[in-house]
Amino acid sequence: INNVASAFYVDKKSTIQGPNGLEYHLKDAASKETKQLLMIGIYNLPNRDCSAFASAGEICCTYNPDGTCNFLGGGNCAAGIVEYQTTYIDPLYELLAQY
Repeated sequence: INNVASAFYVDKKSTIQGPNGLEYHLKDAASKETKQLLMIGIYNLPNRDCSAFASAGEICCTYNPDGTCNFLGGGNCAAGIVEYQTTYIDPLYELLAQY
């Protein structure tokens, strides 16, 4: 297993940085004498829950008054896409650009 590349699943905003977040894994890979491959799974699409209401997706197209996703709310999800871009993709891009 030591010779196999690892993968890190970025399923929430909080997994971008933090003690065991993507930043930790990128720093670790960059510190190795031999170049390392780190595969990254990017998730957190707005309203993405596979109809199971159990995934870690945290960005909604439409929010209920209690802050949960309204999966049945219609619309084009423009606000969810903006939130996805500015609070998830942009921070990921900024972090990856450092490495």
